Amino acid sequence: LQPHMIQRVYIASSESDLRIVMGAMLVAPFLAQIPGILMGLTKAAYAPSWPQAAQEATAFSAVTSQLMEYGWFEYFLVTIMTCSSLAAIMSTADSALMGASSIVSVDIYKGMVDPSASSAKVVRVAGLNSILFCAAAYGLGMFLTVSQIGEIVVFQNGMLMQMLPAFGLGIHCGVQEHAITFGIIAGLVSLVFLVAAGDPLSEYIPGVNVSVFINFLVVAALAKLQRPEECSTREQQCQDVRFEERITADGIRALMRSSTEPSKILLALMLGLAIVFAPWYGEPGEQQTIIFGLPQWGCIQFMGFILNFAIGMVAAYQWRPQKSDEEAVSGVQTAQSSPVKFMTAPGVRTMSTTLPSAIGVSL
Repeated sequence: LQPHMIQRVYIASSESDLRIVMGAMLVAPFLAQIPGILMGLTKAAYAPSWPQAAQEATAFSAVTSQLMEYGWFEYFLVTIMTCSSLAAIMSTADSALMGASSIVSVDIYKGMVDPSASSAKVVRVAGLNSILFCAAAYGLGMFLTVSQIGEIVVFQNGMLMQMLPAFGLGIHCGVQEHAITFGIIAGLVSLVFLVAAGDPLSEYIPGVNVSVFINFLVVAALAKLQRPEECSTREQQCQDVRFEERITADGIRALMRSSTEPSKILLALMLGLAIVFAPWYGEPGEQQTIIFGLPQWGCIQFMGFILNFAIGMVAAYQWRPQKSDEEAVSGVQTAQSSPVKFMTAPGVRTMSTTLPSAIGVSL
Protein backbone atom coordinates (compact mmCIF):
# COMPACT_ATOMS: atom_id res chain seq x y z
CA LEU A 1 0.00 0.00 0.00
CA GLN A 2 2.99 2.31 -0.31
CA PRO A 3 1.87 5.21 -2.55
CA HIS A 4 5.03 5.05 -4.68
CA MET A 5 4.62 1.28 -5.12
CA ILE A 6 1.00 1.67 -6.22
CA GLN A 7 2.07 4.40 -8.68
CA ARG A 8 4.54 1.96 -10.22
CA VAL A 9 1.87 -0.72 -10.54
CA TYR A 10 -0.34 1.79 -12.38
CA ILE A 11 2.15 2.00 -15.26
CA ALA A 12 0.72 -1.32 -16.52
CA SER A 13 -1.79 -0.72 -19.32
CA SER A 14 -3.27 -4.23 -19.22
CA GLU A 15 -3.44 -7.29 -17.02
CA SER A 16 -0.67 -8.94 -19.05
CA ASP A 17 1.58 -5.93 -18.47
CA LEU A 18 0.64 -5.95 -14.78
CA ARG A 19 1.98 -9.49 -14.49
CA ILE A 20 5.33 -8.33 -15.91
CA VAL A 21 5.40 -5.30 -13.59
CA MET A 22 4.79 -7.48 -10.52
CA GLY A 23 7.59 -9.84 -11.57
CA ALA A 24 9.94 -6.89 -12.07
CA MET A 25 9.04 -5.56 -8.61
CA LEU A 26 10.07 -8.92 -7.12
CA VAL A 27 13.48 -8.63 -8.80
CA ALA A 28 14.02 -4.93 -7.99
CA PRO A 29 14.88 -5.34 -4.26
CA PHE A 30 17.86 -7.55 -5.13
CA LEU A 31 19.19 -4.83 -7.42
CA ALA A 32 18.51 -1.97 -5.01
CA GLN A 33 19.06 -3.41 -1.52
CA ILE A 34 22.15 -5.61 -1.91
CA PRO A 35 24.46 -2.62 -2.62
CA GLY A 36 22.97 -0.88 0.42
CA ILE A 37 23.62 -3.93 2.61
CA LEU A 38 27.23 -4.14 1.41
CA MET A 39 27.68 -0.42 2.05
CA GLY A 40 26.34 -0.80 5.60
CA LEU A 41 28.67 -3.74 6.28
CA THR A 42 31.62 -1.72 4.93
CA LYS A 43 30.90 1.14 7.30
CA ALA A 44 30.41 -1.21 10.26
CA ALA A 45 33.80 -2.80 9.57
CA TYR A 46 35.92 0.29 8.82
CA ALA A 47 34.15 3.13 10.68
CA PRO A 48 36.41 2.97 13.79
CA SER A 49 39.40 4.01 11.64
CA TRP A 50 37.57 6.83 9.86
CA PRO A 51 37.31 10.49 10.95
CA GLN A 52 34.63 11.38 13.49
CA ALA A 53 32.47 13.12 10.87
CA ALA A 54 32.39 9.96 8.74
CA GLN A 55 31.58 7.81 11.76
CA GLU A 56 28.52 9.92 12.56
CA ALA A 57 27.30 10.11 8.95
CA THR A 58 24.99 7.66 7.23
CA ALA A 59 26.51 4.61 5.54
CA PHE A 60 26.17 6.08 2.05
CA SER A 61 27.67 9.45 2.98
CA ALA A 62 30.50 7.89 4.99
CA VAL A 63 31.54 5.33 2.38
CA THR A 64 31.36 7.77 -0.53
CA SER A 65 33.36 10.41 1.35
CA GLN A 66 36.14 7.90 1.99
CA LEU A 67 35.96 6.47 -1.52
CA MET A 68 36.60 9.88 -3.13
CA GLU A 69 40.03 10.05 -1.51
CA TYR A 70 41.40 7.13 -3.57
CA GLY A 71 41.60 8.83 -6.97
CA TRP A 72 39.81 10.32 -9.95
CA PHE A 73 38.02 7.13 -10.99
CA GLU A 74 36.59 6.63 -7.49
CA TYR A 75 35.59 10.31 -7.45
CA PHE A 76 33.77 9.82 -10.76
CA LEU A 77 32.10 6.66 -9.40
CA VAL A 78 30.87 8.57 -6.33
CA THR A 79 29.44 11.27 -8.61
CA ILE A 80 27.45 8.65 -10.56
CA MET A 81 26.28 7.03 -7.30
CA THR A 82 25.15 10.38 -5.90
CA CYS A 83 23.21 11.25 -9.06
CA SER A 84 21.60 7.79 -9.03
CA SER A 85 20.56 8.15 -5.39
CA LEU A 86 19.05 11.58 -6.05
CA ALA A 87 17.13 10.16 -9.03
CA ALA A 88 15.79 7.33 -6.86
CA ILE A 89 14.77 9.78 -4.12
CA MET A 90 13.01 12.03 -6.63
CA SER A 91 11.22 9.04 -8.19
CA THR A 92 9.90 7.88 -4.82
CA ALA A 93 9.08 11.40 -3.67
CA ASP A 94 7.09 12.40 -6.75
CA SER A 95 5.10 9.14 -6.63
CA ALA A 96 4.25 9.78 -2.98
CA LEU A 97 3.34 13.39 -3.78
CA MET A 98 1.04 12.33 -6.62
CA GLY A 99 -0.68 9.77 -4.41
CA ALA A 100 -1.16 12.18 -1.50
CA SER A 101 -2.29 15.04 -3.76
CA SER A 102 -4.78 12.74 -5.49
CA ILE A 103 -6.32 11.74 -2.15
CA VAL A 104 -6.70 15.36 -1.02
CA SER A 105 -7.87 16.83 -4.33
CA VAL A 106 -10.11 14.02 -5.63
CA ASP A 107 -11.34 12.10 -2.59
CA ILE A 108 -11.56 14.97 -0.08
CA TYR A 109 -11.94 18.21 -2.06
CA LYS A 110 -14.05 17.01 -5.00
CA GLY A 111 -15.66 14.17 -3.07
CA MET A 112 -16.71 16.16 0.01
CA VAL A 113 -16.03 19.88 -0.30
CA ASP A 114 -16.94 20.78 -3.90
CA PRO A 115 -18.43 17.86 -5.89
CA SER A 116 -19.09 20.12 -8.90
CA ALA A 117 -15.47 21.30 -9.18
CA SER A 118 -14.05 21.30 -12.70
CA SER A 119 -11.04 19.22 -13.69
CA ALA A 120 -8.88 22.35 -13.95
CA LYS A 121 -9.80 23.38 -10.41
CA VAL A 122 -9.03 19.90 -9.06
CA VAL A 123 -5.63 20.03 -10.76
CA ARG A 124 -4.90 23.43 -9.18
CA VAL A 125 -5.83 22.08 -5.74
CA ALA A 126 -3.56 19.09 -6.33
CA GLY A 127 -0.69 21.40 -7.30
CA LEU A 128 -1.16 23.50 -4.17
CA ASN A 129 -1.19 20.34 -2.04
CA SER A 130 2.06 19.20 -3.65
CA ILE A 131 3.72 22.52 -2.76
CA LEU A 132 2.52 22.29 0.85
CA PHE A 133 3.65 18.67 1.18
CA CYS A 134 7.07 19.56 -0.26
CA ALA A 135 7.46 22.43 2.21
CA ALA A 136 6.50 20.21 5.14
CA ALA A 137 8.88 17.45 4.00
CA TYR A 138 11.72 19.96 3.61
CA GLY A 139 11.17 21.31 7.11
CA LEU A 140 11.08 17.84 8.65
CA GLY A 141 14.16 16.73 6.70
CA MET A 142 16.17 19.71 7.96
CA PHE A 143 15.45 19.19 11.65
CA LEU A 144 14.97 15.43 12.13
CA THR A 145 17.84 13.04 12.82
CA VAL A 146 18.45 9.83 10.89
CA SER A 147 17.08 7.68 13.73
CA GLN A 148 13.95 9.84 13.97
CA ILE A 149 13.35 9.49 10.24
CA GLY A 150 13.71 5.72 10.63
CA GLU A 151 11.07 5.75 13.36
CA ILE A 152 8.78 7.79 11.08
CA VAL A 153 9.19 5.18 8.33
CA VAL A 154 8.15 2.41 10.73
CA PHE A 155 5.20 4.51 11.89
CA GLN A 156 4.22 5.25 8.29
CA ASN A 157 4.25 1.57 7.35
CA GLY A 158 2.03 0.76 10.33
CA MET A 159 -0.42 3.50 9.41
CA LEU A 160 -0.58 2.26 5.82
CA MET A 161 -1.37 -1.22 7.13
CA GLN A 162 -4.48 0.26 8.77
CA MET A 163 -5.94 0.43 5.24
CA LEU A 164 -5.25 -3.23 4.47
CA PRO A 165 -8.78 -4.45 5.37
CA ALA A 166 -10.26 -1.90 2.96
CA PHE A 167 -8.18 -3.33 0.11
CA GLY A 168 -8.00 -7.03 0.94
CA LEU A 169 -11.50 -7.57 2.30
CA GLY A 170 -13.07 -5.13 -0.16
CA ILE A 171 -11.74 -7.20 -3.07
CA HIS A 172 -12.54 -10.68 -1.78
CA CYS A 173 -15.67 -10.29 0.32
CA GLY A 174 -18.61 -7.95 0.86
CA VAL A 175 -17.44 -6.25 4.05
CA GLN A 176 -19.22 -2.94 4.56
CA GLU A 177 -17.74 0.50 5.09
CA HIS A 178 -18.91 0.81 8.70
CA ALA A 179 -16.76 -2.21 9.67
CA ILE A 180 -13.74 -0.71 7.91
CA THR A 181 -14.37 2.72 9.44
CA PHE A 182 -14.72 1.47 13.01
CA GLY A 183 -11.67 -0.75 12.53
CA ILE A 184 -9.53 2.24 11.53
CA ILE A 185 -10.92 4.29 14.44
CA ALA A 186 -10.15 1.46 16.89
CA GLY A 187 -6.62 1.19 15.49
CA LEU A 188 -5.95 4.93 15.79
CA VAL A 189 -7.44 5.20 19.31
CA SER A 190 -5.46 2.19 20.52
CA LEU A 191 -2.28 3.71 19.04
CA VAL A 192 -2.82 6.93 20.99
CA PHE A 193 -3.43 4.88 24.15
CA LEU A 194 -0.24 2.84 23.61
CA VAL A 195 1.81 6.01 23.09
CA ALA A 196 0.34 7.67 26.20
CA ALA A 197 0.30 4.66 28.55
CA GLY A 198 3.29 2.77 27.19
CA ASP A 199 3.58 -0.37 25.10
CA PRO A 200 4.76 -3.46 27.02
CA LEU A 201 5.67 -5.14 23.72
CA SER A 202 7.65 -2.20 22.35
CA GLU A 203 10.94 -4.14 22.39
CA TYR A 204 9.48 -6.77 20.07
CA ILE A 205 6.58 -5.21 18.16
CA PRO A 206 6.16 -1.49 17.37
CA GLY A 207 3.05 0.01 18.93
CA VAL A 208 1.70 0.98 15.52
CA ASN A 209 1.69 -2.69 14.49
CA VAL A 210 -0.19 -3.65 17.67
CA SER A 211 -2.85 -1.10 16.73
CA VAL A 212 -3.06 -2.71 13.27
CA PHE A 213 -3.91 -6.09 14.83
CA ILE A 214 -6.65 -4.40 16.90
CA ASN A 215 -7.97 -2.84 13.69
CA PHE A 216 -8.14 -6.27 12.04
CA LEU A 217 -9.95 -7.82 15.01
CA VAL A 218 -12.60 -5.08 15.07
CA VAL A 219 -13.18 -5.35 11.30
CA ALA A 220 -13.49 -9.16 11.51
CA ALA A 221 -15.94 -8.97 14.43
CA LEU A 222 -18.20 -6.34 12.82
CA ALA A 223 -18.09 -8.11 9.44
CA LYS A 224 -19.25 -11.30 11.17
CA LEU A 225 -22.18 -9.45 12.75
CA GLN A 226 -23.45 -7.78 9.57
CA ARG A 227 -26.63 -9.23 8.04
CA PRO A 228 -26.68 -10.17 4.34
CA GLU A 229 -29.99 -8.43 3.63
CA GLU A 230 -28.64 -5.24 5.22
CA CYS A 231 -25.55 -5.42 3.01
CA SER A 232 -27.67 -5.94 -0.12
CA THR A 233 -29.85 -2.91 0.65
CA ARG A 234 -26.82 -0.77 1.36
CA GLU A 235 -25.17 -1.73 -1.94
CA GLN A 236 -28.32 -0.81 -3.87
CA GLN A 237 -28.48 2.59 -2.18
CA CYS A 238 -24.80 3.42 -2.62
CA GLN A 239 -24.39 5.07 -6.04
CA ASP A 240 -21.32 7.29 -6.22
CA VAL A 241 -21.81 9.98 -8.87
CA ARG A 242 -18.06 10.31 -9.40
CA PHE A 243 -17.40 6.67 -10.22
CA GLU A 244 -20.80 5.60 -11.60
CA GLU A 245 -21.86 2.09 -10.49
CA ARG A 246 -20.41 0.65 -7.32
CA ILE A 247 -17.89 -2.14 -7.88
CA THR A 248 -18.74 -5.09 -5.66
CA ALA A 249 -16.83 -8.22 -4.69
CA ASP A 250 -19.17 -10.30 -6.88
CA GLY A 251 -18.56 -7.94 -9.79
CA ILE A 252 -14.79 -8.26 -9.39
CA ARG A 253 -15.00 -12.06 -9.28
CA ALA A 254 -17.14 -12.08 -12.41
CA LEU A 255 -14.75 -9.73 -14.17
CA MET A 256 -11.76 -11.95 -13.33
CA ARG A 257 -13.52 -15.20 -14.18
CA SER A 258 -11.69 -15.58 -17.48
CA SER A 259 -8.30 -15.05 -15.82
CA THR A 260 -6.24 -17.53 -13.82
CA GLU A 261 -5.03 -15.57 -10.82
CA PRO A 262 -1.94 -16.45 -8.76
CA SER A 263 -2.45 -19.23 -6.23
CA LYS A 264 -3.83 -17.80 -2.99
CA ILE A 265 -2.04 -20.61 -1.13
CA LEU A 266 1.31 -19.37 -2.45
CA LEU A 267 0.47 -15.77 -1.56
CA ALA A 268 -0.53 -16.81 1.97
CA LEU A 269 2.70 -18.82 2.22
CA MET A 270 4.71 -15.71 1.26
CA LEU A 271 3.00 -13.71 4.01
CA GLY A 272 3.58 -16.46 6.56
CA LEU A 273 7.26 -16.78 5.66
CA ALA A 274 7.72 -13.01 5.90
CA ILE A 275 6.45 -13.16 9.48
CA VAL A 276 8.42 -16.29 10.42
CA PHE A 277 11.74 -15.00 9.06
CA ALA A 278 11.38 -11.54 10.64
CA PRO A 279 13.79 -11.13 13.60
CA TRP A 280 11.12 -11.24 16.32
CA TYR A 281 12.98 -13.94 18.27
CA GLY A 282 15.92 -13.49 20.64
CA GLU A 283 16.71 -10.65 23.02
CA PRO A 284 17.42 -7.07 21.92
CA GLY A 285 21.14 -6.30 21.91
CA GLU A 286 22.34 -9.90 22.30
CA GLN A 287 25.48 -11.03 20.48
CA GLN A 288 24.85 -12.89 17.23
CA THR A 289 27.04 -15.29 15.25
CA ILE A 290 28.35 -13.76 12.02
CA ILE A 291 27.46 -15.84 8.93
CA PHE A 292 28.74 -14.75 5.50
CA GLY A 293 29.38 -11.28 6.86
CA LEU A 294 25.88 -10.93 8.28
CA PRO A 295 24.60 -11.41 11.83
CA GLN A 296 22.63 -14.61 12.27
CA TRP A 297 19.26 -12.87 12.16
CA GLY A 298 20.24 -10.99 9.00
CA CYS A 299 21.38 -14.18 7.28
CA ILE A 300 18.13 -15.96 8.22
CA GLN A 301 16.07 -13.05 6.96
CA PHE A 302 18.05 -12.90 3.71
CA MET A 303 17.42 -16.61 3.08
CA GLY A 304 13.71 -16.06 3.76
CA PHE A 305 13.78 -13.15 1.33
CA ILE A 306 15.22 -15.37 -1.41
CA LEU A 307 12.65 -18.09 -0.67
CA ASN A 308 9.81 -15.57 -0.86
CA PHE A 309 11.21 -14.29 -4.14
CA ALA A 310 11.18 -17.80 -5.62
CA ILE A 311 7.60 -18.42 -4.45
CA GLY A 312 6.53 -15.02 -5.81
CA MET A 313 8.00 -15.79 -9.23
CA VAL A 314 6.14 -19.14 -9.29
CA ALA A 315 2.91 -17.32 -8.38
CA ALA A 316 3.52 -14.75 -11.15
CA TYR A 317 4.18 -17.59 -13.63
CA GLN A 318 0.84 -19.20 -12.68
CA TRP A 319 -0.95 -15.94 -13.43
CA ARG A 320 -2.74 -16.30 -16.76
CA PRO A 321 -4.32 -12.94 -17.72
CA GLN A 322 -7.51 -12.85 -19.75
CA LYS A 323 -7.18 -12.18 -23.46
CA SER A 324 -8.28 -8.80 -24.74
CA ASP A 325 -11.05 -8.64 -27.31
CA GLU A 326 -8.52 -7.78 -30.03
CA GLU A 327 -6.50 -10.91 -29.24
CA ALA A 328 -9.62 -13.04 -29.13
CA VAL A 329 -10.79 -12.10 -32.62
CA SER A 330 -7.36 -12.25 -34.28
CA GLY A 331 -7.01 -15.10 -36.73
CA VAL A 332 -10.74 -15.74 -36.98
CA GLN A 333 -11.87 -15.16 -40.55
CA THR A 334 -15.11 -17.12 -40.77
CA ALA A 335 -18.41 -17.38 -38.94
CA GLN A 336 -21.51 -15.33 -39.15
CA SER A 337 -21.40 -11.97 -37.41
CA SER A 338 -23.94 -11.30 -34.71
CA PRO A 339 -24.29 -8.86 -31.78
CA VAL A 340 -22.55 -10.08 -28.68
CA LYS A 341 -23.20 -8.61 -25.28
CA PHE A 342 -20.26 -8.69 -22.92
CA MET A 343 -20.67 -10.52 -19.63
CA THR A 344 -21.72 -8.16 -16.92
CA ALA A 345 -21.74 -8.12 -13.18
CA PRO A 346 -22.73 -5.67 -10.46
CA GLY A 347 -20.60 -2.61 -10.78
CA VAL A 348 -19.40 -3.48 -14.31
CA ARG A 349 -20.87 -1.49 -17.21
CA THR A 350 -22.21 -3.34 -20.25
CA MET A 351 -21.29 -2.77 -23.87
CA SER A 352 -22.35 -4.34 -27.13
CA THR A 353 -20.39 -4.87 -30.30
CA THR A 354 -20.44 -7.03 -33.39
CA LEU A 355 -18.19 -10.08 -33.26
CA PRO A 356 -18.19 -13.49 -34.94
CA SER A 357 -20.72 -15.67 -33.19
CA ALA A 358 -18.21 -18.51 -32.92
CA ILE A 359 -16.20 -16.48 -30.43
CA GLY A 360 -17.10 -16.19 -26.77
CA VAL A 361 -15.59 -13.04 -25.37
CA SER A 362 -15.89 -12.10 -21.72
CA LEU A 363 -14.43 -9.12 -19.94
